Amino acid sequence: MRPILLFVSLTALLLSCVSKRPTAATALPVPILGSVGKVESPFMQDDSFASIGCVRIHQMHRVEVVAKTMDKTDYQQYTKYMKALGNLDIPVFQDSISGKPIFHQLVLTNIVALTEELQSEQNQPLLNFLKEDADFRVLTKVSAVIPKSYEKQIETANNLWLKEENGLLSLQSNSGLEAVKIPWTALEVFDFETHQACWQKDNRGAYGIGLLIPSDSSCPGNTVTQPLAKDNLNEYLKFR
Repeated sequence: MRPILLFVSLTALLLSCVSKRPTAATALPVPILGSVGKVESPFMQDDSFASIGCVRIHQMHRVEVVAKTMDKTDYQQYTKYMKALGNLDIPVFQDSISGKPIFHQLVLTNIVALTEELQSEQNQPLLNFLKEDADFRVLTKVSAVIPKSYEKQIETANNLWLKEENGLLSLQSNSGLEAVKIPWTALEVFDFETHQACWQKDNRGAYGIGLLIPSDSSCPGNTVTQPLAKDNLNEYLKFR
């Protein structure tokens, strides 16, 4: 099947986007794009994403959605996820193009704009979490099975954006037409990817996020992953 490329964003629950101190019970039923949290033990890919809140956004952010067929690895991830939820109604995998289940990858595309949003005053609590603990990440991509009741909406969607209104993240059309909205809880999210913060000092010597990079990458050049630890080390060396 030829991959279907379109742009979409999703409704988020307001209560899911309130910053709070992380505890063992903070993992959301469905990981939400733009949320900040930690990768914890088994749920998807042997990991779950325990969110502490969502990035507050002031501009529309495009989310790219690609429809794909599952390979055996994808299917194993999805099966593990469904069994963890106690759901045994799992499509049978057939090793042929027509028999493979379909899933969608949803990706926040403008990481630079997301980085700028993250450093706004409204997002200062989340920024502090990221600065204090390098294990915190920003969720930027999910793989999900979308119910058939929403497939037509997804496949006919065009020029849709992630937008915040009254504290909620929702789909909005840039042409002013009625937004297509899909509840996050309707998605069977079985995999995810995150970005980590690389910190850089400004002219005043204060640390800010220089860039967000994929979590399996190393921070480049004069950026660091743990700015407070770096400052503490410098202070220690100064007085030796």
